[in-house]
Amino acid sequence: MEQEYLDKLKQIEKQSEYWDLLARYSPIAFFLFCGVSYWFDIVDIKLLIIIGSSVFVITSLFWWAWTLYNIKFLIRSLTRATSIMLEVKQEFRSIHQDLKSINPNHEID
Repeated sequence: MEQEYLDKLKQIEKQSEYWDLLARYSPIAFFLFCGVSYWFDIVDIKLLIIIGSSVFVITSLFWWAWTLYNIKFLIRSLTRATSIMLEVKQEFRSIHQDLKSINPNHEID
């Protein structure tokens, strides 16, 4: 279970690195493509705008879905960690009460 969780975190980290690379280099590549295509009169400027807008919308939708999926995973992880910490806190209180009952004259705080 723990290994599966750690693998999932590594997968999320790797995916965020891919998104970072995409965010850095895709606009540069697209503008180079647009410049070359427009310079050599291969594609009309209106078509380049439509292509750019379409790629932007598709990328945004995939990024949004990926982000929501990972936020849900992180919320589950935080919820699990919180419940474990509350259990540990309860166990400490129980141990504290047991120690008090064993030796009532000794101050434990």
